[in-house]
Amino acid sequence: MRSRAGVLELTEAGEHLGLHVLRGHRLWERYLADDGQLPLDRLHDAAERAEHRLAAGELEALADHLGHPRTDPHGDLIPTATGGLQPRERTPLTDWPPDRLAVVVHVEDEPRQVLNEALRAGLRPGTVLRVIGRDAKAVICKTSAGRFALAPAVAANVDVRAAADGEELGKPLATLAGLRLGEQAEVVALSERCTGLGRRRLLDLGFTAGAQVRAVLANLDDTAHAYEVRGTMIALRKEQAEQVLTRPLVAQRRDAGPDSR
Repeated sequence: MRSRAGVLELTEAGEHLGLHVLRGHRLWERYLADDGQLPLDRLHDAAERAEHRLAAGELEALADHLGHPRTDPHGDLIPTATGGLQPRERTPLTDWPPDRLAVVVHVEDEPRQVLNEALRAGLRPGTVLRVIGRDAKAVICKTSAGRFALAPAVAANVDVRAAADGEELGKPLATLAGLRLGEQAEVVALSERCTGLGRRRLLDLGFTAGAQVRAVLANLDDTAHAYEVRGTMIALRKEQAEQVLTRPLVAQRRDAGPDSR
């Protein structure tokens, strides 16, 4: 650092080092979430321990492995290798107008209590919501999972943007974890929260849009099931099955018909 007229400011070298540490922190959070499947509330502390140990070459290898993501799991922008940060639209939830559809783009990870309150409300990057009311004590919102109220101090740490065409507030989809033994379903998609290595593994196993799946086995404590998909039996833990969004097969949805007799 240097002092100019009594004001401390970063030198060019200091700014470069700061951006390197910031890039390392956010890439490591993305790696822990995507490949390690670590929950959002456990990423920050782990990344703080790693951010100073990552050399420039290791950062580039990590970015290549992750596909050069634009944001970390909380929605913070990741600096490029040259230190660039692309601007984007974002508005605090406390300032978002009522009845206008929005999409969460960022949830602040500090303080931890604020992050946990937002996560308990089901808010994370990609969540579609609508503000339906507010007063001095709460911002009241609606998502596909239902209504909730956030304290203004929590809502101020959640940033949103306007919803694009196709981003709608619909009914929550069922997941593979809710499929009872013997029942069949059609895969609609993988959850947006399913990323990185876990997502690639499910896709490689055949859990792609349109695939028909049948629940065939369960272990004693019901924490894992075996599913028949594309002619192969695959075992998944409950938390993995919860990432596979499904809908009933047409034949099962009919009360009466040639396929349901």
